[in-house]
Amino acid sequence: MAGFGSLGKIAMGLARNPKVREALNSPQARQMGSKVVDRVAEAADKATKGKHQDKIQNARGQAQKHLGGPGDERQGPRP
Repeated sequence: MAGFGSLGKIAMGLARNPKVREALNSPQARQMGSKVVDRVAEAADKATKGKHQDKIQNARGQAQKHLGGPGDERQGPRP
C-alpha cells in the first residue's frame, strides 16, 4: 500500500498533466465537484449538529468559488 507521501507525488504528477487538467476543467467535472462540496458541507453540518453552520457555509462558498472556472456564471454557493 502506498504511503501518503507517495500518493501526494502521484497527485502532483496528475495535476501537471495537461490532459488531466483539461478533464478537470470540464463543465461535468465542475458540476460533480459542486455536488461533492454540497454533500460534504451537509455531512459536516449534521456531524456538528449545526454548531459551526456559519463556518461550514463559508468554507462551502470558498470551495464553490474555486470550482467555478473562467466564464462560469455561478456566483458563490447555491441555495
